[in-house]
Amino acid sequence: MQKKPSSNIKKEQLINPTIVKAIDANQDIVKNTDNSSKTNGTTGETATNIDVVKTTGTGTETPTTIPENIVNTTNSLDKLPEFPGGIGKFYNYVGTNFEKPELEEGKTIRIYVSFVIEKDGSMTDIQVKNNPGHGLDKEAIRVLKSLKTKWAPGMIKGNPVRTSYNLPIIVMMD
Repeated sequence: MQKKPSSNIKKEQLINPTIVKAIDANQDIVKNTDNSSKTNGTTGETATNIDVVKTTGTGTETPTTIPENIVNTTNSLDKLPEFPGGIGKFYNYVGTNFEKPELEEGKTIRIYVSFVIEKDGSMTDIQVKNNPGHGLDKEAIRVLKSLKTKWAPGMIKGNPVRTSYNLPIIVMMD
């Protein structure tokens, strides 16, 4: 039975692990054979087969180059895009400026819109994903294009990125 070496590890010596996404993890795994020792039979000297490679950082960094024109989905972001004042303020603007056609009272219509929030926070590529008719698709696009307030863009590794965003606009006919 082997006896465990006694070591006095102090709390100050322990380091909390850093949790990273799998894609950001350092995938370089050193095999034990890379650090093998060889003994010279005639002199008894031990030669180690260790190559020292100088690196900087913690080993968890990845290049921060993000492709320019890629449109990211919200689930790939470190920080989601935000409308100044919150999404409630965004919906308040849309509700105030949306001109409803004369339709059946009490009817609720959902218009699903998608757009790209650019790196500068502007909205581009505004599209209606379902056209409920009655010109509501054109009205939704008109209202979103009239919005001059810029979003805080989505972020990956501290860099602003283009982000695809989808939202429902719910119109209550009265």
